[in-house]
Amino acid sequence: MDLEDFVGKKIAQRFTDESRHDSWWECGRVLSVNEDSDKENPEFVIEYKVFADACEGEGEGTDEDPEICTFNLFDDYIRNDLRFL
Repeated sequence: MDLEDFVGKKIAQRFTDESRHDSWWECGRVLSVNEDSDKENPEFVIEYKVFADACEGEGEGTDEDPEICTFNLFDDYIRNDLRFL
């Protein structure tokens, strides 16, 4: 996959917590590529809406600010820890 295949897409990402439980972070949108990251294995800037009910529509949900995170999505994609919505 290329960088362009990720940027602008809605995603869900699986994480494993300290007690080894998997959970999915839903309602993510890939905003951009972190220009300072490794070009062969880049990090992406992702916006996550705070509450699940915010997933239902654009701009709907809460007044909470979205959470902005930076992750390497290539690794997650290869491990099947990433879904495109």
